[in-house]
Amino acid sequence: MRTGAAKPFEDPGRGRRAVVEVMVMNRAIAKLIQTEQTHQIPAQLQTGKEQGMQPMDMALLNAITAKLVDPDDAYRYATDRKKFERFVTDTTVLPSGMSATPAPAAGQAPGKSTGTDAG
Repeated sequence: MRTGAAKPFEDPGRGRRAVVEVMVMNRAIAKLIQTEQTHQIPAQLQTGKEQGMQPMDMALLNAITAKLVDPDDAYRYATDRKKFERFVTDTTVLPSGMSATPAPAAGQAPGKSTGTDAG
Protein backbone atom coordinates (compact mmCIF):
# COMPACT_ATOMS: atom_id res chain seq x y z
CA MET A 1 0.00 0.00 0.00
CA ARG A 2 1.34 3.41 -0.94
CA THR A 3 0.24 6.75 0.35
CA GLY A 4 1.24 10.14 -0.91
CA ALA A 5 0.85 13.81 -0.23
CA ALA A 6 0.87 16.25 -3.13
CA LYS A 7 1.42 19.99 -3.35
CA PRO A 8 0.04 21.68 -6.47
CA PHE A 9 2.26 24.26 -8.14
CA GLU A 10 1.34 26.72 -10.85
CA ASP A 11 3.42 26.07 -13.95
CA PRO A 12 3.24 29.23 -16.11
CA GLY A 13 2.00 28.39 -19.58
CA ARG A 14 1.33 24.75 -18.72
CA GLY A 15 -1.15 24.81 -15.84
CA ARG A 16 -0.57 22.99 -12.57
CA ARG A 17 2.06 20.46 -11.58
CA ALA A 18 1.97 18.13 -8.57
CA VAL A 19 5.03 17.46 -6.43
CA VAL A 20 4.51 14.27 -4.45
CA GLU A 21 5.76 12.76 -1.21
CA VAL A 22 5.53 8.96 -1.29
CA MET A 23 5.32 6.66 1.72
CA VAL A 24 5.10 2.89 1.38
CA MET A 25 3.32 1.18 4.25
CA ASN A 26 5.85 -1.34 5.47
CA ARG A 27 6.44 -2.93 8.88
CA ALA A 28 8.63 -0.08 10.12
CA ILE A 29 6.08 2.60 9.17
CA ALA A 30 3.20 0.55 10.58
CA LYS A 31 5.02 0.09 13.88
CA LEU A 32 5.75 3.82 14.15
CA ILE A 33 2.07 4.57 13.62
CA GLN A 34 0.88 1.88 16.07
CA THR A 35 3.26 3.05 18.79
CA GLU A 36 2.42 6.73 18.22
CA GLN A 37 5.96 7.59 17.14
CA THR A 38 4.89 9.33 13.94
CA HIS A 39 7.55 12.02 14.46
CA GLN A 40 10.05 9.38 13.24
CA ILE A 41 8.31 8.78 9.91
CA PRO A 42 10.40 11.38 7.99
CA ALA A 43 13.56 9.44 8.89
CA GLN A 44 11.94 6.24 7.60
CA LEU A 45 11.06 7.98 4.34
CA GLN A 46 14.74 8.82 3.89
CA THR A 47 15.83 5.24 4.45
CA GLY A 48 13.02 3.79 2.34
CA LYS A 49 14.30 5.04 -1.04
CA GLU A 50 14.83 1.48 -2.27
CA GLN A 51 11.12 0.84 -1.71
CA GLY A 52 10.13 3.94 -3.68
CA MET A 53 9.66 6.30 -0.75
CA GLN A 54 10.31 9.98 -1.30
CA PRO A 55 10.13 12.79 1.27
CA MET A 56 8.49 16.04 0.14
CA ASP A 57 11.74 18.02 0.44
CA MET A 58 13.51 15.56 -1.89
CA ALA A 59 10.65 15.81 -4.39
CA LEU A 60 10.80 19.61 -4.23
CA LEU A 61 14.58 19.68 -4.75
CA ASN A 62 14.24 17.31 -7.72
CA ALA A 63 11.53 19.53 -9.21
CA ILE A 64 13.71 22.64 -8.79
CA THR A 65 16.68 20.89 -10.42
CA ALA A 66 14.48 19.82 -13.35
CA LYS A 67 13.13 23.41 -13.54
CA LEU A 68 9.57 22.15 -13.08
CA VAL A 69 8.63 24.48 -10.21
CA ASP A 70 9.52 27.96 -9.05
CA PRO A 71 12.18 27.79 -6.31
CA ASP A 72 10.39 30.47 -4.29
CA ASP A 73 7.20 28.37 -4.21
CA ALA A 74 9.17 25.25 -3.29
CA TYR A 75 10.80 27.14 -0.40
CA ARG A 76 7.37 28.02 0.98
CA TYR A 77 6.35 24.33 1.10
CA ALA A 78 9.68 22.90 2.31
CA THR A 79 10.07 21.37 5.74
CA ASP A 80 13.83 21.97 6.01
CA ARG A 81 13.98 25.39 4.37
CA LYS A 82 17.73 25.75 4.90
CA LYS A 83 18.32 23.36 1.96
CA PHE A 84 16.31 25.65 -0.32
CA GLU A 85 17.69 29.08 0.56
CA ARG A 86 20.36 29.06 -2.15
CA PHE A 87 17.72 28.62 -4.87
CA VAL A 88 15.42 31.45 -3.73
CA THR A 89 15.22 34.45 -6.05
CA ASP A 90 12.62 36.48 -4.14
CA THR A 91 14.42 37.35 -0.91
CA THR A 92 11.19 38.61 0.69
CA VAL A 93 10.27 34.96 1.37
CA LEU A 94 13.41 34.46 3.47
CA PRO A 95 13.53 35.14 7.20
CA SER A 96 14.40 38.76 8.07
CA GLY A 97 18.07 39.65 7.65
CA MET A 98 18.90 36.81 5.27
CA SER A 99 19.83 37.00 1.63
CA ALA A 100 20.02 34.05 -0.70
CA THR A 101 23.23 33.10 -2.39
CA PRO A 102 22.17 32.05 -5.86
CA ALA A 103 22.95 28.53 -7.02
CA PRO A 104 25.92 28.43 -9.41
CA ALA A 105 25.12 28.54 -13.10
CA ALA A 106 25.30 25.26 -15.00
CA GLY A 107 28.92 24.34 -15.62
CA GLN A 108 30.20 26.90 -13.13
CA ALA A 109 32.02 25.87 -9.98
CA PRO A 110 30.68 27.38 -6.73
CA GLY A 111 32.57 30.53 -5.73
CA LYS A 112 33.81 31.24 -9.26
CA SER A 113 33.09 34.64 -10.76
CA THR A 114 31.45 34.86 -14.17
CA GLY A 115 32.33 38.51 -14.73
CA THR A 116 35.63 40.27 -15.02
CA ASP A 117 37.21 41.57 -11.86
CA ALA A 118 38.51 45.12 -11.81
CA GLY A 119 42.03 45.33 -10.46
